[in-house]
Order: sequence, then C-alpha cells, then structure tokens
Amino acid sequence: MHQLTLPTSQAIIALMDNFLNDRLDIAAQSNMIAVKLSAMANSNRLKILCALASGPLSVAEIQENVNLSQSAVSQHLSKMKKSGVVMCKKDAQNRFYYIEDNRILKLMLHIDDIFKQVETEAF
Repeated sequence: MHQLTLPTSQAIIALMDNFLNDRLDIAAQSNMIAVKLSAMANSNRLKILCALASGPLSVAEIQENVNLSQSAVSQHLSKMKKSGVVMCKKDAQNRFYYIEDNRILKLMLHIDDIFKQVETEAF
C-alpha cells in the first residue's frame, strides 16, 4: 500500500509565497508597462519617438523633424522622460534625447514602418 506524503506547512507557505510574489511581479510589470504605453499614447509623442529611433537628437533637431514648437516638444519629452521611455544626456550647450530600451526602440521601428505604409497608401 502506498503511503500518501503530505507537504509540510513550511512547504505550503513557501509555495504560497512564490505564488503571491509571482502575482505581485505580474502586477508591478503590468503597471510599469501601462505607464510607458500611456506616455507614448499621443500622436505627437509617437512622431518624436520615431525620430529618435534613428539615434540621439537635440530638442531643436526633434523640433525640425516633427514640426512642433520648442515648448510642445519639451513638454512631450518631459512626460516621456519621467516614465522612462526616453533618456537625456547633456553636453556643453544642448540636451540630447534618445531611446535606451531596445524593446521600445524595436517597437518604434515597427510603428515607423506603419507610418510609412500609411503614407504610401494615402497616395
């Protein structure tokens, strides 16, 4: 006859801790992703990010690329910087913004392809 071995209370507690930690990790990751997507969910911000997909740009260069005022570009960059979507490095006179996260960069390259496809289909 087989004897049924029940897990110890410590083993059950460890399993519950792992389960709860996994659930918390999923919740934390979901919140982090939602914050980043929210910061990106604007047509002007998407244009800025597509411009940054080619590499670091100054505010003036971004302004030229997306045809927005300096203050509008700065506001959009500030929101995206707070959420970690873009990073900033300073030199003597300028601030250069860039996308550091390769996952966001890949996403922007896909979105840029979609923009280009929509433009060609419009003609």
